[in-house]
Amino acid sequence: MQIVSVSEITFFIVSEKILELGTLSIYSQGGKLIKSQFVNGNSAKLSLSISKNELPKLSFIRFTQGERVYTHKFVR
Repeated sequence: MQIVSVSEITFFIVSEKILELGTLSIYSQGGKLIKSQFVNGNSAKLSLSISKNELPKLSFIRFTQGERVYTHKFVR
């Protein structure tokens, strides 16, 4: 038996079409940016990983494409 310690959590966005230019961002409860990744428009899938230690600080994830903003808020 092998025990593996998971040290990261990965979030995915999967689209039916190619994603336009945009940004996937993860914010803390205080509104501080934890991590962000630019979308270059050549993919229909995007992933962003954060340390498991940052998870308790997580408040919301925001995906921005031009003037469109999609937000997922985490409820505790």
